[in-house]
Amino acid sequence: MKNIVKTFKFIIKEFSFALFLAIIGGIIASLSSFIPLIFGEQILNILVDVYGGNTSIEFMDIFILAIIMIILIFLINVINGVINVIFSEITESTYIYSRYLIGRKALTLDYLILEDKSIKDSIENTFNSQNYYGGFGSILWDLFMAIKALCSLIISSIYISRLFITNSNIENSNSLISFLNNSLSGLIVLGTIILVVIISFVIAKTMVKIQEKIFNKMIDCNHKFGYLFSLNVNYKLLKDLKIYNMDEIVLKEMGNANKFISIFFKELCLKQGYMMLSITLINIITLFISYSYVAMKAYYGIIPIGNIISVVGSISIFISCDLFFKIGEIGTRCIYSSYYYDFMNIKNEESEELVDINEVKAPFTFEFKNVSFKYPNSEEYALKNVSFILGDVDKTAIVGKNGAGKSTIIKLVSRFYHPESGEILVNGIKIDRFNFKDYQKLFAVVFQDFSLFPYSLKENVVGSKGVKIDEISSILDGVDFNYKKFDKGLDLIVSNQIDTGVELSGGEAQKVAIARAIYKDSPYVLLDEPTSALDPISEAEIYALFDKLVENKKAVYISHRMSSTRFCNKIIVLDKGEIVESGTHEELMKVENGIYKHLFNTQAQYYKETL
Repeated sequence: MKNIVKTFKFIIKEFSFALFLAIIGGIIASLSSFIPLIFGEQILNILVDVYGGNTSIEFMDIFILAIIMIILIFLINVINGVINVIFSEITESTYIYSRYLIGRKALTLDYLILEDKSIKDSIENTFNSQNYYGGFGSILWDLFMAIKALCSLIISSIYISRLFITNSNIENSNSLISFLNNSLSGLIVLGTIILVVIISFVIAKTMVKIQEKIFNKMIDCNHKFGYLFSLNVNYKLLKDLKIYNMDEIVLKEMGNANKFISIFFKELCLKQGYMMLSITLINIITLFISYSYVAMKAYYGIIPIGNIISVVGSISIFISCDLFFKIGEIGTRCIYSSYYYDFMNIKNEESEELVDINEVKAPFTFEFKNVSFKYPNSEEYALKNVSFILGDVDKTAIVGKNGAGKSTIIKLVSRFYHPESGEILVNGIKIDRFNFKDYQKLFAVVFQDFSLFPYSLKENVVGSKGVKIDEISSILDGVDFNYKKFDKGLDLIVSNQIDTGVELSGGEAQKVAIARAIYKDSPYVLLDEPTSALDPISEAEIYALFDKLVENKKAVYISHRMSSTRFCNKIIVLDKGEIVESGTHEELMKVENGIYKHLFNTQAQYYKETL
């Protein structure tokens, strides 16, 4: 019940027009079933009167009734059709809008939260529930059907009440006529109908529970199948999948997941089939009893013959009404929609009262004080009790072997993760005291695993900032990216996933990523091994060009290569998550058996022309 209340509060707030349309549409749709019964009853009674010798009735009376019936049916069907088209469009828009809200919410969450497996599962379950069983569009459609069923139930009840009609002018010549002409007999038939409805309700409730149970079983299988399918359509993975015969393993696993899903669906279909068959048989028996009762009442003149059409038709609508099933299904869908509310209620870690970053005067310096950190589900520390300052000099290099903890520093100072112990301060204030978006404006970061998006080259460089063509061109020239070789120039789509797009080489993509960081024009630029796809000489040249482009900014270079260190004012050397050396290039080259000296001398042969 709690989920239903939440769902309809949300629907009233976000989709009030769709809710209104569902109610109005359901009411109008219910009328279409009764107009033929109402007019059919009258036409049949008139025909009986005609054959009974009532010559005062004109053919035009019947013709006019038929025309009115046809016009009403046509108008209601047209109105119903228009409402259905509008309603279908609106319900589809609810899917789009709910996915938009999910994406918007995800963008507000801390990176650390999003990396948690339970949160990833929550996002996927939320997304899947909105796409399939728990979508607000599906709930609105079921509500539309439930309103239609409710109105049909009410109208049919009015006509079923004719079961109690008696005729005092009929002589109760035998026990059968006496029974039929007694209102208690109608009560017996009505009791039979109500019993059938109760049985149908119990069966519908059982079916809903079975659906819920089986859909819960399928969540993990659907999750696994979806992931495996994404592997098959990810062109970046296909080379490895094929050359190492991983495709056979993936297909086998997909087959297993699909087999389990098929088993669950088979179980669901069989159980639903048996229950629907039971309901159908009960309904047929009830219709036979009802039809026989009403026909006999009409035969003995207790009710007009035309009442057979309206009463039996209404009984048929009444017992086949799926109101309880639709209500149960709405309840189940609302259970699935709870994934949405659970996800939307996830909050970032609360910090102390926020400080306006504009109150902190530049230049900004970042101090790591006894910071330790390990990644979720990892037992090993990526950083162990490190203390140092960034921003006290213009250019800082953080170097070390792969896995030394270099990239972790970038992620921590960017607030994608929080230290497990220790603290990071900017001008003496803890960095989580600032609004996250305001804080992010301090940095332009080129990550090791950066991403370009399937938009134009121009849009990839400027992001959400205003477009300045001359500045874009100057920066791309500065990083040695020749965009003019492409026919579309800055309008080139940098992805072959779009028909008109082009897939850039690794080196070209990294140059665009660096250009994007420069264009952001933040006071700090952080480069997390952005040139790893380039050869050592090209890397050194890029760093030299980059140093000129950011001469008025402070920069931090993360690398396991030494091409960036010669023009840095300070070099921090990491090994196994700890700071083992720190100083200028000249100072560190004097350290006997030092890690930096060894790394530099080992790589120096690559940089003879540039150093």
